[in-house]
Amino acid sequence: MCMVFKVSRSRFCTWLRNELSDTAIENQILTDKIKIAYGNSKQTYGSPRITQELYKLDIKVSRQGLPD
Repeated sequence: MCMVFKVSRSRFCTWLRNELSDTAIENQILTDKIKIAYGNSKQTYGSPRITQELYKLDIKVSRQGLPD
C-alpha cells in the first residue's frame, strides 16, 4: 500500500496512529500565538500588525514588506 501511495512506511504508521507531524505541531503553536496577538489587539490587527507583533516575540514569519 505504501508503494501505491508513494509514502514511507514510517509516515504511514504515524498516520495510522493519528500522530501529528513536527510541522503540524509547529503550525498549531504558531496559530495559537497568532490568536493571542489578535486577541490582545482587541481583534483590530490585520496580518501586517500581527506579523510585527510576532517579530517582537522573535518569531520569524513570512510577510511581504517587512524588514528581515
